[in-house]
Amino acid sequence: ARALTEVLLHQASELVGVYDATLGRLTQVNPAGVQLLGYPTEAALLTAPSPVPHAPALPATYWVDLCEQAQRTGRQAIETEVLKATGDAFQARIELTYFEVEEAPFFMLRLSEQSRLHQAEHALAQSVRRFEAVVTNATIGIIVCDQAGNIVSANQMAHQQFGYADGELLKLRIEALVPQAAGRRHEQLRASFNAAPQVRAMSAHRGDLEGQRQDGSVFPVEVSLSYFYLDEELFVVSYVLDITFKKTADQALIAERQRVERLNADLEQKVADRTHALLNTLEQLEQRQAELAQALAAEQELGELKSRFVSMASHEFRTPLTAVLTSASLIEKYPAAEQQDKRLRH
Repeated sequence: ARALTEVLLHQASELVGVYDATLGRLTQVNPAGVQLLGYPTEAALLTAPSPVPHAPALPATYWVDLCEQAQRTGRQAIETEVLKATGDAFQARIELTYFEVEEAPFFMLRLSEQSRLHQAEHALAQSVRRFEAVVTNATIGIIVCDQAGNIVSANQMAHQQFGYADGELLKLRIEALVPQAAGRRHEQLRASFNAAPQVRAMSAHRGDLEGQRQDGSVFPVEVSLSYFYLDEELFVVSYVLDITFKKTADQALIAERQRVERLNADLEQKVADRTHALLNTLEQLEQRQAELAQALAAEQELGELKSRFVSMASHEFRTPLTAVLTSASLIEKYPAAEQQDKRLRH
């Protein structure tokens, strides 16, 4: 068995070695591994200052963490950049397999250089995972349909919006999410879009749109469309936004605006009524003032007439009264008949 192991080690085209967890270093490495890491001999590699592959992109504790994970699960692997003894870097896959010899812990190390194709595949896989994470966790519904209207992909939010369990939308046609009255026309619209696909923003659609949930209830939505081709087949992407709260807020805003308009109209009417009443009051005051002025003028005229009458009466009565007073005085002075001639003389 040991001889077979030696043969496998020497024939492997990648680094294959044995790591002694008790000693904390590699104890055996095959020739391909020595060459891959840029060392002149196996002894130079085994006695190098760093007892494990140097991965600058990883934390210093990466090897300890990797060993612990491999010991728990039996095998653990990572892909990272590794430095050669010459300082050159290359992309590598590091794989540890845990085993024991007489209850002592060991790890089989396999380190292989990643080809450019593999690196591209790995980068593509990471990009796909990132894209899937973005779509899955998007806060709007995203639904992908083929030309026939079959739903081929839908994110979590889309399932949540339309009341379906995860994966159930993939069994449906897109028309199942449209109310019946609009659903019949939707097939014509879909055929028209397939004939001349173009990106449509959410604000491009005129009128109100509604989506239909699994329980038959409807809710207001805004929808934007985009498309892509895969193997010359057209796929349409619908971005669905539930605007229930927006509609409610809009209705509340409209109601509040109407209330304010009514209050303004009532206030304007009250102002008009008060203004009219004030004008009437002013008009009445002016009329009363005119009547008062007229009465005052009449009173003044009457006073003047009275003064003239008194003056005229005084003048007219003064002369005869003077004569009467004089005669009375003479009679009083000369009361006897024989004094008549004196009275006449005076």
